[in-house]
Amino acid sequence: MDGARERKLSVRLTAEERERLEQIIRNGSNSARRIMHARLLLMADKDHPLGRYKDAQIAKALRVHVNTVARTRRKFIRRGEKAAIDRNARATPPVPAKVDGALEAHLARCYMNGSATFSSTLLRARPIT
Repeated sequence: MDGARERKLSVRLTAEERERLEQIIRNGSNSARRIMHARLLLMADKDHPLGRYKDAQIAKALRVHVNTVARTRRKFIRRGEKAAIDRNARATPPVPAKVDGALEAHLARCYMNGSATFSSTLLRARPIT
């Protein structure tokens, strides 16, 4: 060892991964976050043509926090490209649904019976069978 420590979580991109990330950057129809994370991974690549950038250099160049760089790099190593680039899907919606299955069925029955104007309050007060 030449005095420099080998990183445990070094990003090593394959040619296909590098091409996909470069395509995300060039495409122009992706979210700013997705483009920034693609650029971050390209800069963190151990086989980068100009040499692997350090986290602080990447953070400064992309104007993000050093923790964002480390977290994105860690996600890529542990869970893959998709996890590092894309947002996590929400488990539950931010606001609970106002119309449940029973009310939806009730509204459908009202519509089928020809009730042209109705409100949810009216529908709850006078159920249609």
